[in-house]
Amino acid sequence: MRYDILFDDITKIVESRYPLLGINKKREIKRLIFEIIKKKRIVDFSFIPQYKNYEQFKKELLKIRYQNSYFDTPSDKFYIPKLELSAENSFIKRDKIIDIDEVIVERGSENSRILSNILKKFPSTKVRYIDNFKNLKRSFDIKEYNSRSQRIYLFNERFDFIKRCPCTKGCLSCGYYVMNLGFGCPLDCEYCFLQGYQNFDGIALETNINDFISELFKLNKNKKNRIRIGTGEFTDSLVYDDLTEYSMDIINAIKDVENIYFEFKTKTTNINNFFKVKPSKNIVISYSLNPQSVIDKTEHYTSSLKERVKSLRSLLDYGYSTAIHLDPIISVEGWESSYSNMISFLFSIIKTDELKWISIGTFRFKPRTKKIIEQRFMNNIILDEEMVLDFDNKLRYPKNLRKDIYLKIIDLLKIYKFPTERIYLCMEDTKMWNSVGLKPNFIW
Repeated sequence: MRYDILFDDITKIVESRYPLLGINKKREIKRLIFEIIKKKRIVDFSFIPQYKNYEQFKKELLKIRYQNSYFDTPSDKFYIPKLELSAENSFIKRDKIIDIDEVIVERGSENSRILSNILKKFPSTKVRYIDNFKNLKRSFDIKEYNSRSQRIYLFNERFDFIKRCPCTKGCLSCGYYVMNLGFGCPLDCEYCFLQGYQNFDGIALETNINDFISELFKLNKNKKNRIRIGTGEFTDSLVYDDLTEYSMDIINAIKDVENIYFEFKTKTTNINNFFKVKPSKNIVISYSLNPQSVIDKTEHYTSSLKERVKSLRSLLDYGYSTAIHLDPIISVEGWESSYSNMISFLFSIIKTDELKWISIGTFRFKPRTKKIIEQRFMNNIILDEEMVLDFDNKLRYPKNLRKDIYLKIIDLLKIYKFPTERIYLCMEDTKMWNSVGLKPNFIW
């Protein structure tokens, strides 16, 4: 369905039926009608209530759009921004996940291993040199974001090496540390937060890996307790690993350091480098999982569910530790059955005691990201569920739905005797942890 054309039709109806409404009121009405039709996937305007006055009309439409959460949600928690759709901003799938046209190299990174590997694999790639990556003009443009994977920036990081995971204010922290190796991801998951966060036109890869490792040892020296740290906050940890070879550097450096658990988070099968070095149990390769039906509809360049679980098995057999992230869980029709089948498949291949931890989280994002998802993926299914502004001013599923999702997922994991002390919630507050029976001091 061409939703931009549908919105044109809705605009004509609203303009003709309610000509005396102001611009902002028309904007809200048009969006509500659009979202109701999109969720139904049927073009039918018969649901539109009779108009008496604007407040009554808006409330009736909100009741239809948010039929499960309307009466439990304060009116200011419904997010109804102006709807802007343009076919020219739509995501267009490429033939290859990674196809680099240009490498922009900061002075000082000319002799990097990454640049050499890129030019070997993509010999026709253009190379351009700049004085300072940090001084680049930053702005967001959907067209540039759509083409970001064609452009790689190589630079030396000088300051931002390791930090605590920037847990949202009000959420219970899991105590994680992040090594910021890389910014930008080419996998194009429709729910990705980077769409509303990234502000430059390419993928950034740091070339001074030894400085990052030195900072990790400095952090560890000052810590008495075991550290859980990883890459993967602003990119997939392994999608560029054949070019960077970061994994081998990190493994060789810390494989004998018992106080550090280092995690690589991925949705790819780019794991060949892990078999070129001696494995260690303090190296954790974790996979983000979704049912294949969700992968097919929302993840455009990720590996299949079977490929991810098969990779987990290979890594375990070789001698590494592994973990799972069920985040974000996407609430779509039939989600419970889909996730039940996925978990059943996982534990038909992997034993429960072979996973260090499982994190659980539901789809959430900053409000501005909604319009970007709509523009890039007009036919998305992920925005059809009811989502309201929550405690952190992010759009989330209503609390009762989130709680229901978490309880059902935890119950599914219990069927396979996965211990709840090794399950944690991602980006949720203490009340939610308590309501689903999880303890904040989970064991890893």
